[in-house]
Amino acid sequence: EKIKEQINEFKVDVVINCIGLTNIEDCEKNRELAEKVNINIPKNIARACNECKTKFVQISTDHLFDGNSSYYSETTSCNPLNVYGITKAKGEKVVLDVNPHALIIRTNFFGSGPSYKASFSDKILENLDSGVINNLFDDVYYTPVSVSTLRKMVIALINKKVNGIFNICSNERLTKYQFGILLAETYGYSTSLVKPISINQVPNLTPRPKDMSLSNYKLCSFLGLFF
Repeated sequence: EKIKEQINEFKVDVVINCIGLTNIEDCEKNRELAEKVNINIPKNIARACNECKTKFVQISTDHLFDGNSSYYSETTSCNPLNVYGITKAKGEKVVLDVNPHALIIRTNFFGSGPSYKASFSDKILENLDSGVINNLFDDVYYTPVSVSTLRKMVIALINKKVNGIFNICSNERLTKYQFGILLAETYGYSTSLVKPISINQVPNLTPRPKDMSLSNYKLCSFLGLFF
């Protein structure tokens, strides 16, 4: 009810939910909090938006599959390996259950993080600037997209008044190590500070998919895009 009051008071046209408990280890340690943040909060906002006839966009994840395939499409059945993936998958379902007009965005984005939390790319650049070696997985694949591109694509889909699930991602499937090399080259740092390691070398790590790559075929076909 409070969300509805805010929507009506400020005459909100679109709500984009970026709230999420994204730390995989934290989700394992506190499943109740993960369910509250990744399932219940999106459900409440989606229901309020539906009742107010306000567009709702849920930012989801690429962490929904077992990693035994590549370039997952929007119709691929979810098979998450950990609490984070489970709660994000359930979050998608409950959002669409209470708000069939909602737009679900599956993505993995990079860019500057907020002041209170450094992003993955922030941490790599900070290490490069300090001369610290980045040990990055060379056996974990994904399809990252810049925040600026993500923003443009989300706005384009909102303007098209679409609903359902869309992947917003890059064309290219690459490893975390390859991403680190590209980042170093782009900003003029030595690539010698980026070293490959296997995810299997990290002890006591919560199970993660080794391939999270998404297909952007639906997005590109719908918007007539060629990245």
